[in-house]
Amino acid sequence: MKTIFCFLFVTFIITNVKAQYPLPVDSVNAYFDTPDTIVFIPDSTSIWQIGKPNKTIFNSSFNSNNSIVTDTINSYPINDSSYFYAIYHPQWLWEYLGWVFPFQIDFYHRFNSDSINDFGLIQLSIDGGNTWFNCLSQEYKSWYYPSMNSHEILNTGVIQYDSIAITGTSNGWIHSIITKEIAEMNQPMIFIDSVIVKFSFHSDNLQTNKDGWQIDNLHIGQVLIPVSVMTKNINKKLIIQTFEPLNQFVFKMSDGLINQIKIFDTYGNLILIDSPHKNDFNLNMNAFPSGIYFYYITNGLEVYKGKFAVSN
Repeated sequence: MKTIFCFLFVTFIITNVKAQYPLPVDSVNAYFDTPDTIVFIPDSTSIWQIGKPNKTIFNSSFNSNNSIVTDTINSYPINDSSYFYAIYHPQWLWEYLGWVFPFQIDFYHRFNSDSINDFGLIQLSIDGGNTWFNCLSQEYKSWYYPSMNSHEILNTGVIQYDSIAITGTSNGWIHSIITKEIAEMNQPMIFIDSVIVKFSFHSDNLQTNKDGWQIDNLHIGQVLIPVSVMTKNINKKLIIQTFEPLNQFVFKMSDGLINQIKIFDTYGNLILIDSPHKNDFNLNMNAFPSGIYFYYITNGLEVYKGKFAVSN
């Protein structure tokens, strides 16, 4: 079932702002107790199964009866690389060309495997599976607030931020939240109509008779950012601010000058060009219709590119 909490326009993709409250997510969810349309196991030989686990450690699910697990009864086999997909394909995604909002993966899981050589992996694709990004790395992480990339060990209350290694033994359930900047992945920009999240488990040739990886209460979707003033630091030189209403923008260079700025619409039309030759530039988008726009800024030999939304 798809749940929409709210929809708010946002401006730039921000990486250094920490909110003081949880952010709403437009998500699709998989609880595994009833049929859903977001989880797909493409290979009939895959060890991933949806059901009630009955194993040495995995003898129950987190939420109710069922979960998705590397075999509900048997230990995971050797030399295996089974996977399943979770697919996010909302009807209105195409309208926002290239993705304004960060993408979040929220789930509960536990693992029991041989350390290092047997491991779980989470990957993300915005081009139909041609290119995959490692969600467990620090690359493209979103940092509106720390818990957007966090892993809470529920039986101890300990929270691990940033990345996590899915190998060895988790010693109980972990609540993981992983948030990635889809817009930063989308370079050069392509048309995006869906996001695929790939969960895979890999084993070597040593039999350990362990349970593997179990996942429950899976939510994937966009984080909707409700803020009135936001700042983005790019390479510690370009600073971008936006103020309410969401069509007033300030570009600032902490080192050097803005030699030229170009603004394009989603059709590639050049709608504004200026050569301020100073360290800041005020952009008023009141005269332009709501939608996504792109900036192209030169500072000497350096080039800064990005996108923003206008709501009039």
